[in-house]
Amino acid sequence: MPAIAVIIPTFNRPESRRSCLHSLQNQKLDTSLWEVIVVNDGGSAIEHLILDFGGNFRCFNQENSGPAKARNLGASMTDAPIITFIDDDCRAHPEWLDNIFASSIE
Repeated sequence: MPAIAVIIPTFNRPESRRSCLHSLQNQKLDTSLWEVIVVNDGGSAIEHLILDFGGNFRCFNQENSGPAKARNLGASMTDAPIITFIDDDCRAHPEWLDNIFASSIE
């Protein structure tokens, strides 16, 4: 079970989403400690992301209901004790998850 889940709601922004996912792929924290859950809010197919990013990246779909509902769906799909959220047009600093993890064990 990962320690941290990163939930990303998305709707038809493939370029910004890909950039966001690359920033997560470049995290310094050991990949066994975190997972990424991308929730497609009724947009075009995103299943290919599993092939592109693999491992600890998972995707789910819902009918278009908005980012709040997508975040809730993503949070319900993990057992991680720490849940974080990032929008698909954001980029995570390489130490973002490392800092979250470190602060959780202090």
